Amino acid sequence: MKAVGISDIGRCRKNNEDAYYLAEEDAPLQHLYIVADGMGGCNAGEVASNGAIEAFVDYVAEHKEIQEIPDLLTGAFQAANKSVFDQSNSALEFAEMGTTMVAAVVDNGKVYVAHVGDSRAYLMQKEILNPLTTDHSYVMELVKLGTITKEEAAVHPKRNIITRLSVSKTQ
Repeated sequence: MKAVGISDIGRCRKNNEDAYYLAEEDAPLQHLYIVADGMGGCNAGEVASNGAIEAFVDYVAEHKEIQEIPDLLTGAFQAANKSVFDQSNSALEFAEMGTTMVAAVVDNGKVYVAHVGDSRAYLMQKEILNPLTTDHSYVMELVKLGTITKEEAAVHPKRNIITRLSVSKTQ
């Protein structure tokens, strides 16, 4: 299995708000991969994405021996959320900062994926990308209900509102 990380500032931002983590051989949990995308339009997205990953990895290091992977991912996301929330309340320049995040762990032929927001996970098989996640956003909920179209969702004023966390296992 190959893991590669690359990030691009995109067309709209002045600074890169993305962060990623690829587990090294000596990492607390091998085969752990994380992507976080600081929420555009909010303060300090790059601080949020980096801080979320740091809190996530710290939680994994502390709990990997005592928790099953789904619980470990859930707890790590909660720790990341608390860390970002606490820091957002620590100084005016961090007010309302946030990040979306997706994490995957490969263990014994299974892939465990957890995500929040519109950071997505895909599985590449035979050069075809297959989505493993669905956006957790207010507008995706509206699309699922048939209230708006995907095209309307792309420009909806509430398209960046996150709704929940999801953990799943794929074989």
